[in-house]
Amino acid sequence: MKRLLYWILGGLVGWQGAAYAAYPDKPITLIVPFAVGSATDNIARALAAKLSPELKVPIVVENRAGANGLIGTATGAKADNDGYTVTAVTGTTIAQNPWMFKRLNYDPLKDFQAIGRLGGFSLAVVVRGDSPYNTYDDLLKAIRQGTGEISYATAYGMQTVCGEMVAHDAEGQVLSVPYKSSPQAIVDLMGGTLTFVCADLATGLSGITSKKIKALTVLVPEGSRYLPGVEPVQKSWPEFPIMQSWVGLVAPKGIAPDRLKILSDAVRTVAQTPEFAQSLAAVGFEPTPMDASSFDRYMKDEYQRWETLIKQAGIEPQ
Repeated sequence: MKRLLYWILGGLVGWQGAAYAAYPDKPITLIVPFAVGSATDNIARALAAKLSPELKVPIVVENRAGANGLIGTATGAKADNDGYTVTAVTGTTIAQNPWMFKRLNYDPLKDFQAIGRLGGFSLAVVVRGDSPYNTYDDLLKAIRQGTGEISYATAYGMQTVCGEMVAHDAEGQVLSVPYKSSPQAIVDLMGGTLTFVCADLATGLSGITSKKIKALTVLVPEGSRYLPGVEPVQKSWPEFPIMQSWVGLVAPKGIAPDRLKILSDAVRTVAQTPEFAQSLAAVGFEPTPMDASSFDRYMKDEYQRWETLIKQAGIEPQ
């Protein structure tokens, strides 16, 4: 009888251990806090396609767009921390929204555990293809001289800070025009409604390639392989802050460490493959993968950096 009892108990322990070790054994939901077709969505879907065979379970992309990413990010923060819901996060949702809005329904540093960073897109100052401005200095001179109403588009915090930095460099005034999305801003730029846009390459590269718009400068010190011959703004204006969007994955706080490691290792494996980068090359994606600990430090650094930049730009939270 005792032997039978030991056998049953031993079987139960072994079964429970096997069940726990089987993670993941069902679909994982990847929440994207932006619309279908957005840069973040494109990256998330490219990741899901390659992460699914890596983890051997379906990865279901769920778009929860709205309120500058607040809705979907809050949904991810409140999800179960069992490892079956992860959230795509960006500089907007982690580092800029906290300083752009008076109230957030999530805490970007306390509600999440970093999984890993994937990469992002450099920003560039772009104008209409037939614009009289051919260099960044041309644009600054026009702003400085007050030769007309110079306007720029802003669909998110980084674009607002960028536009105000351009005005600061020129020691002049520019008109900020709010947009719900960057693609619409690019359309209006090509139509002549706007003077310039600080555009990430995800939305601007196709227009640059077709010469409907042109890049005056790129906003990262090393330049961009997608814009050969376009000088970085920091070459002439070293104090201009680095403007580069990024995308990473997080889990709700409290996820089991072994499950976090499985996710982090799988995400990093995929993010490092040439195939993943190539699948997003058409939209100017630049892979810069980070593991969980490195990405955690990076998010904290970005959070503090953008607090300073947004306050320096004089942007009041809404």
